Amino acid sequence: MARDRGLQTYTVQEALNVELGQGGTEYVATGSTANTACYVKILSLHAATTVTATGSSSKWADLSTVALEKGATITGSYSSVTIGGGSASALVYKG
Repeated sequence: MARDRGLQTYTVQEALNVELGQGGTEYVATGSTANTACYVKILSLHAATTVTATGSSSKWADLSTVALEKGATITGSYSSVTIGGGSASALVYKG
């Protein structure tokens, strides 16, 4: 659903769908990578979760081993998300 067309080219409905992750979610456990969609949110389900993610375009910076606490959320636009950190896991929202 989310295409990197520039921030001003989405309709209101498309923008809301992207923001809310209306494309669904994927559960990602430690050592696993989600890379089948454009991901717009990453929600940590455990303390000491580390996230490495690849920005979907030059507008979005790559994340390199960002530490998150339980319940913390990162928003952006990522083409792949890898979870690390012990018995950590996360929900990644598709845009």
